[in-house]
Amino acid sequence: MANPIGGLGRVLFGGVGKEVADALGNKIGALPDAISASEAQASKIGALPDSPKVEYVSTDMIADNVAQFNLPRYDVGKFGGDFESGDLGENPAILDAFNASGKPTLKESIAQEGIKEPIEIEVALKNGEVSIGQGHHRLQAAIELGMEKVPVVIKTKQNPRTGRAGDGAVKPAIVNLSGISKKSNADYSFSEFGLLDRIIKPKETAREIQERGGAVFMDFKTGDVSDRRFPSTYTPMRNSEKLRE
Repeated sequence: MANPIGGLGRVLFGGVGKEVADALGNKIGALPDAISASEAQASKIGALPDSPKVEYVSTDMIADNVAQFNLPRYDVGKFGGDFESGDLGENPAILDAFNASGKPTLKESIAQEGIKEPIEIEVALKNGEVSIGQGHHRLQAAIELGMEKVPVVIKTKQNPRTGRAGDGAVKPAIVNLSGISKKSNADYSFSEFGLLDRIIKPKETAREIQERGGAVFMDFKTGDVSDRRFPSTYTPMRNSEKLRE
């Protein structure tokens, strides 16, 4: 199908073909009751490390303002646990092996146990760029589960990671670093750092990504583009009764 926005950029459709995505979209009503997991998550806050720098912040606020460092490596509704580096994509051999293992997907694990490690927002001290340092798959799982808040810690880095995924990655927001020490790495709570008030250049929009030839997710029914999957392509959890055991 032709790109309805003039053929600019690369289009991702949640890692599945349009026909499969349409079928998934028709099954949204079949998502398990555990999807209403926001209430359950509140009882699992104690599972997090006891750190005064970890703070619960609006999931949408993080997704809207903080760029992913790299494109997602896998569908959080299909995989979970530790994997070797690389894009898992829809590799059938890897998917079959994972399904045979009996392990929960990341989304299933978080629905059962909550987020055990905070999402790390990395701030580069050399230029003020802000991105998800660790936990962008956890954040995606939280989005798909409808969790209103996620645990977050902000880490400033003198030597941030390199190797952003080329033109495919979202260009990050830039923040004002006045009053922030650039001499050493440090941890901050979200409110202590004042991230939103410091933004001087917002992260790249999906339209901007597409216009420069980057990769975006597209809703073929509406022509909308996003830097994240659309709900119609979320993979449902496999067995809600088993998850409750």
